[in-house]
Amino acid sequence: MRPWPSVPERLNLRVAEHEGTVYIDTGRSDGQVIRIGQGRWAVTNTAPVRFQRTKLTGEMPLPPQGGDVARLWEFVNVAVEDRPVLLAVLVAALIQYDVPFDIRGVELSHHHGDCSFETILRRYELTDPVLWKIAEVIHEADLDDERYDAPEAPGLDIALRGLSMVCTDQQTRTHTTTVFDGLYEYYRRATLLGHEPA
Repeated sequence: MRPWPSVPERLNLRVAEHEGTVYIDTGRSDGQVIRIGQGRWAVTNTAPVRFQRTKLTGEMPLPPQGGDVARLWEFVNVAVEDRPVLLAVLVAALIQYDVPFDIRGVELSHHHGDCSFETILRRYELTDPVLWKIAEVIHEADLDDERYDAPEAPGLDIALRGLSMVCTDQQTRTHTTTVFDGLYEYYRRATLLGHEPA
C-alpha cells in the first residue's frame, strides 16, 4: 500500500503547468498527455503533474505531427482580415491556460449583465456584427433576461443541452461547431441582404 504523501499533491483538471511546460490531459485510457514547451509540443506517456478526471472528462483526439495552421480555415468560418485576431486569441488561450472562463468571479465570465461570450468579444475587441448577433442569441439562451429579441434562443439552448446528454465531448464539439457555423452563415447573409435569407 502506498503511503500518504507528506505534502498534498495538486490535482489538475485537463491542463497543468510545471517549470514552464504545459501539460494537457488527453482523457485517454492509455494516459497520454500533450507536453507543450519551448515552442514545441509532443505526446508523452508521463508527466510530472497529476490529473483528476471526472465523468465529464472526454477523450481528446491526439494532435497530428506537422500540422498546418492554414487547414484551420477549412473548419472555421472567419473572414480573412479577422484570422490574425482569432489566432491571437487561440494562442493567448494556450499561453494563459490558467485564465478560466464562465466561472463566477473570473475575467472571462458574466460581467455587468453580459454573458461569457459577450465578455470574450469585448475583452478581445472583436467587432464583427455577426458575432455580436450570435452573442445576443447566446445571451438569451444563457441568461434569459429579455435584454435582446432573440426568439431562437430557447431552441438553441434545448438543442445544445440535448446534444451534451447523448454525445461524447468530441461529438458535442463537432455538432456544435456545425450549428454555430450555420448560425454565423445565416446571420452573415441576413446582414448582407438586410433581411432573413430564404
